[in-house]
Amino acid sequence: IGVASIGQVYACTVTDGPEVVVKVQKPGVPEQVEEDMLILGRAAVAVTKHWKGAQQYDLVGIVQEIADTIRTETDYIQEGHNAEYFAWFFKGESTIHVPAILWESTTARVITMERIPGIGILDVQGLDKAGFDRKELAKRSVGIWLKMVFEGEAFHADPHPGNLFVEPDGRLGLVDFGMVCTVDNEVRWHL
Repeated sequence: IGVASIGQVYACTVTDGPEVVVKVQKPGVPEQVEEDMLILGRAAVAVTKHWKGAQQYDLVGIVQEIADTIRTETDYIQEGHNAEYFAWFFKGESTIHVPAILWESTTARVITMERIPGIGILDVQGLDKAGFDRKELAKRSVGIWLKMVFEGEAFHADPHPGNLFVEPDGRLGLVDFGMVCTVDNEVRWHL
């Protein structure tokens, strides 16, 4: 049902159980990431040595931050823990749904979670046909991220429309917790 740079997503049904989504990492992804980060790291060091303008940037540090983010995103166990954090964070919000993780079917390279039935947030015709108020959905969607940034310890850092669904009961279903970042109090204050 979906393809991303590092994995593919399948709709499945657990024997005598619920509908689930299984995200499977493409073969060789961690190894390719390591190779790419090594090349990028060497390029950052070379540029820093040979270009005076690079002194104003911490290119090596930037590459390290990118590498850490990508490594975390390729660890589906971490993604499962991220999902559980957000399920806990939004537990009092009846209008937000974070899928449950099926840990017995989850590894570092395969994650299995509850399937969220719904209409993609960009399916304007589907939302209109179902009678949803798109302005109200937009306000609620923005509210999710504002709550994460200003009240939480972390926020979902991949807020594209493919990660947000409107369920038949009007709940907003939030998926894909591979990229999560934190906000410290100084950044929060500036925002």
